[in-house]
Amino acid sequence: MNTLRNKIVAITISLFFILSMSASLTLLPSASAHSPPWNIVDHAYIFALPSPIGVGQTIGIEIWTAQPLPNALLTNSIRKGNYTLTVTNSSGAVVFSEYWAVTTNPGGEQAASFTPTVAGTYTATFVFGGYIYPNSTEVTSSIPISAAAINADAGDIYTAAPTSTNFTVQQQPLPNIYNPLPTSYWTRPIESENTNWYTIASNWLGGLTAVSVVTHSRLPPRRVIMFINRAAQALLALT
Repeated sequence: MNTLRNKIVAITISLFFILSMSASLTLLPSASAHSPPWNIVDHAYIFALPSPIGVGQTIGIEIWTAQPLPNALLTNSIRKGNYTLTVTNSSGAVVFSEYWAVTTNPGGEQAASFTPTVAGTYTATFVFGGYIYPNSTEVTSSIPISAAAINADAGDIYTAAPTSTNFTVQQQPLPNIYNPLPTSYWTRPIESENTNWYTIASNWLGGLTAVSVVTHSRLPPRRVIMFINRAAQALLALT
C-alpha cells in the first residue's frame, strides 16, 4: 500500500514539473522580428589622408558607419550597404563618384582612393542611404547560422546619415619618405612607419613558397633555401 502511494506521489510530482516546464517554454519570447521594426539611429564617418597631397598623387578615403550589424561575419552575406561617395573640386564639380550596394567588410568599413589632377580644395562626401536588416531567407552563409537569431532583427531600420571632409591638393607633390633600413641589430615589433622594412622582414602571409619568400626578402638564396627546408621539416613534424 505504501509502495503504491509512493508511486502516485512520484508521478504527481513529475507531472507538476513537466507542466511547469511547458508553461515556462510557452512564456518565453519568440525569436521573431520586432513589431513595429526598430529605428536605429546610425552615424556616418569619413576621413581622407594625407592632406595636403600633391597633384598626381593618390589620397586614401575611408568611410564607415557607427552601428554594427548583429550576426555579421566574414562567412555570411549580412553587410551594410547603400553607400555613396562623391568628391567635388573647388568649383563644386563632381570629379569622383562611387556607389556600393553592399560593402566588402562585415564591420561596414569601405575604402576608396582618388588621384587629383588639379590643385585646390576638395570635398569628399559620404552618404549612407539607410539599411533594412534582412530576414533569414535573404542571407547566405558558408557555415550554419541560426535563422531565429537573424529573424529577431529582421526589418529593423538603420537610419540614413551624411558626412563630409575637406582635403587640400597642392601643385608640388609630397616627397616619398622612407625610414632607412637598419644597419645594426634590430628586434620586432617593427614600427608601422618603417614601411620599407618589408624587404628584410619576410613577414609574408601568402603561403610557404620559394617564390614568395625570395620575392619579399633580400636574404641570400642559400639562406632562403635553408629557411624553406627548416619550415618544411617543422610542418612534417606536426603531421
